[in-house]
Amino acid sequence: MPGGTQEALLRSIGGKLAKDASNPAYLDLARNGGARETVREFAQKWLINQKTYNIPPNTPIDVMFADE
Repeated sequence: MPGGTQEALLRSIGGKLAKDASNPAYLDLARNGGARETVREFAQKWLINQKTYNIPPNTPIDVMFADE
């Protein structure tokens, strides 16, 4: 954080991430570069561990982006 504060750094990172999130190249990377699978794996593990849902371990999880 040379020449700045942690707060300023976090603000600049947030703006950069927001800009990247709307970039078509980044969206394609997220969709086709493994993000979908990572989210699917996380959701499946999380849901299986939530005893109130009682979801079997082999339950398929589909991940869709908002515009799909």
